[in-house]
Amino acid sequence: MKWGLDPSPDSFIDQINLLLPMKIFDITALMPGTRYYIHVYGTKAEELSAPKRIVETTKPATSVPVSPTNLKAVPTNNTVALTWTGPPNASSYKIGYGIAPSGSVTNTTSLSPACTISGLISNTNYYFDVRSSNSNGDSAPTRIVKQTLQVPAPPNDLRATPAIITMDLNWTASAGATQYVIRYGVEPGGPPQTIVTRSTNYQLTGLSKNTLYFVEVSAANTNGESLPTRITPTTLDGPPLPRPPYNLVAAALAGQITFRWSGDPNATKYEVSYGLADSEDVIGRDSTSYDIHTFKGLMPDTRYSLRVQATNASGSSAPASTSARTQRLNPPVVFSAHSRLDYLFVSWSAGEGATGYNLSYGLEANGIVINTISTATLNHVITGLLENTRYFVELRSTNGDAVSEPKRIVKPTAKPMIAPLNLRNPGRTYNQAALVWDRPEDSWGFIDYEISRNGEREARSTVGSFLATNLIPGVSNTFRIRTRVIPNTLSDPVSIVVTTYDWVPPTKPKVLKLTPLAPGSATLSWLAAEDNVGVTGYEVRRNGEAWRPVSGTSHPVTGLIDGILNTFEVRAKDAAGNKSIPASLTYIPDLTKPTMPGIPVSSNLTETSAVLTWTPSTDNVGVKTYRVSLNGAAPVLVAQNSYLFTDLKEATPYTVVVSAVDAAGNISDSSTGIFSTLDVTAPGKPGTPVISNLTVNSATVTWTASTDNVAVTGYKVSLNGAVPFSVAQNSHRFTDLKEATPYTVVVNAVDAAENVSIPSSATFITLDVTKPTQPTGLVDVNVSSRAVALVWNRSSDNVGVTHYEILKEGGVIDTTKDSTPAYLAIGLTAGTCYSFAVQALDAAGNCSEPSMAIAVKTAPLSAPKNVRTSVSHNTIHLQWDRPDDAIGLLGYRTEADDHNGSYRKVEAPLQSVALTLLKPSTEYTVSIRAHDASQFYGEPLTFKVTTKAR
Repeated sequence: MKWGLDPSPDSFIDQINLLLPMKIFDITALMPGTRYYIHVYGTKAEELSAPKRIVETTKPATSVPVSPTNLKAVPTNNTVALTWTGPPNASSYKIGYGIAPSGSVTNTTSLSPACTISGLISNTNYYFDVRSSNSNGDSAPTRIVKQTLQVPAPPNDLRATPAIITMDLNWTASAGATQYVIRYGVEPGGPPQTIVTRSTNYQLTGLSKNTLYFVEVSAANTNGESLPTRITPTTLDGPPLPRPPYNLVAAALAGQITFRWSGDPNATKYEVSYGLADSEDVIGRDSTSYDIHTFKGLMPDTRYSLRVQATNASGSSAPASTSARTQRLNPPVVFSAHSRLDYLFVSWSAGEGATGYNLSYGLEANGIVINTISTATLNHVITGLLENTRYFVELRSTNGDAVSEPKRIVKPTAKPMIAPLNLRNPGRTYNQAALVWDRPEDSWGFIDYEISRNGEREARSTVGSFLATNLIPGVSNTFRIRTRVIPNTLSDPVSIVVTTYDWVPPTKPKVLKLTPLAPGSATLSWLAAEDNVGVTGYEVRRNGEAWRPVSGTSHPVTGLIDGILNTFEVRAKDAAGNKSIPASLTYIPDLTKPTMPGIPVSSNLTETSAVLTWTPSTDNVGVKTYRVSLNGAAPVLVAQNSYLFTDLKEATPYTVVVSAVDAAGNISDSSTGIFSTLDVTAPGKPGTPVISNLTVNSATVTWTASTDNVAVTGYKVSLNGAVPFSVAQNSHRFTDLKEATPYTVVVNAVDAAENVSIPSSATFITLDVTKPTQPTGLVDVNVSSRAVALVWNRSSDNVGVTHYEILKEGGVIDTTKDSTPAYLAIGLTAGTCYSFAVQALDAAGNCSEPSMAIAVKTAPLSAPKNVRTSVSHNTIHLQWDRPDDAIGLLGYRTEADDHNGSYRKVEAPLQSVALTLLKPSTEYTVSIRAHDASQFYGEPLTFKVTTKAR
């Protein structure tokens, strides 16, 4: 069953399929007073019978429909889709719309509760009024306001840079755009091609030379596209297309084909490609400026098709093609390996078609390749292997990218018997050694022997003997011999130690001296002697007594007697028993210590340095130095009776101890002095003062205590620049202050050295408890129906009035923004009496007494004016102007009464109304009143209107 509006056969509304035996169906949601056609078809499988047609008209509505409900709007950038719920007795809907809030109206109609309004402006507010309608009249409108979506602005500065077959486009970005839509084609009328890009530039390709094109670019986002920006550029003229290449020649190897051809002089580049000869698929493409190209990575023994096209700025020629077969590639023929302890020497013969070889190897146990080596030679040494281990080796021929099948062998590494045998020294002299040895058991790949002495390589020899010369007498030398075989492998070494004869004595010890220690003791020391082989020790004797052995270059001496002469001798010896000429000295001990120095006195004190001076000591021989110690540290030696200490710590006590020392090392009794460095560091800045316990005439100021490198002794406090006074604690209570007065307090910390810190400061104001004077002279001016202006005389205050509070009916309703004595009271009800008063406030919140109250009555709403009428037999259309005083106006009540049973009343917010369902040829008394939000109705505009005859 299908149905729609009659007589239009295209006005199909809906259809439904009904299964037998159902032969009755109610069609609902139709419009009253409307003619419909209904078609019923019989169906069987896919077959459809001829229709049975009837035409019926729904009954007319009996009353004016109510307004639509559930009005909704869905916007795009240039359309708004409206949907709503209509009453059952509506036969159509009238839609009026315009730019909000009151733009000119455009009207349209809809037979269903939906309508899409198009042709709108992007990012614009529109109002939409929808009325239900039937033959009895129209409902009051239902309104919705909706804003269309914003699309980006069209791109600016669209520019084209044409070439022969390409064109570069550039434009300025549009705010809010996420992409750009390019449409182009041959001008005029060519079919457009569309491209979408996120960039502000694009290159068009594949164009025709010397051709006029249109180009349009639109900015777009999720809300839609902007209007396009359009230009019409022309591509450049270019050279003639090149002829196809000719004289094609292909030279093939196992893994590559080199392709040559002859080209047209007009060609600037060639596009080449290849594929299997028995397939249309292209495997690879490339471009070149030359008339030759090599395709690599091909399979051996395979036929390939080759294709080339000549190109220039105007386009491409027809393709030319040929084919070629790659060469066969065979693996190496002979393949062998020699093993050693940690390497394999592999060799082979050339394979057919090979230009190189890939050699891979790994452990036979797991079959994993350890490494692959590429080489062009016919042998290779695989090093770094494990001993006594089986390895597999695979060898493949290569030609370009082509690789043959592998040849494979398995070989174990083995410990070779390649070390020299029977190393010996038939004889020795004082500076030579004659070495001989026998060849190793395994001499395959023999190169030579490497001879080293004491870890350093001495020589190489191809025979089993070597004469070492210029050796040092009496010295042991270790000789090692190793065999070197292909490729450059050394055997384990064999060793021998050869010692030559020694008859050379050491040199005489030098710089023999005696250093006193405590009274009666000293240390005898000397510089080491030298020897051709090496000094093994020393011998010492005193006053001709027996020699005593000594291992080092010093010896302790005791039992010295003040003023008695002593003679000391020292000689060196070596391992062969050779002894040097002795070195000797004489010594008379001094055991008398110097006198005690005077007490150290400090001078030139700073925060980091001080000079200490003392009275000099005396000695029987002479004072050599003074030992000076600071705070128990290791003493320093000074030659004078004063010393400058530096790098000291500020404000720190120090103890100095001084003793005298003579040349014999005798030390006097010590004297002690005490001093302290200066304190020049000011205390840290006090914390910002914090005010508490504030009253009209007093305040407590507290601050965070300062710190000091020694100690803070107090604070200096000043108020409003007065002479500062001292306080011991980090707080102070100020009294006898003035009310509502600003004060600035400044605080400095002080230490015992009278260093003063950086000041910290804060400001405060004493409390204000004096309230402003009572306002006077309150009067009303400019009273209207909804507002009244109030003015009064200014109040005074000890500090200053900041604002006024407005009282209505005894309660505060608002405040003024500043101290101006005026206020506009709005939102009043017309024709109503009010009581107003004001009171003054200062910054401290002190409030004056309220002023004397005044009574104010607002004016009533005036009547609408300038009414215009349009009359039919059953309807009066009315329009009018707003009342003169229309502040807060909400709507109008319109009434028509013939005083004989016919009465109509309409409440509406608009300045027009239609009074319907009236009697023809009847005089009606019509009145129009305005009202505000509080439903206060103003004066009526009353007049008489007579309907026309039917």
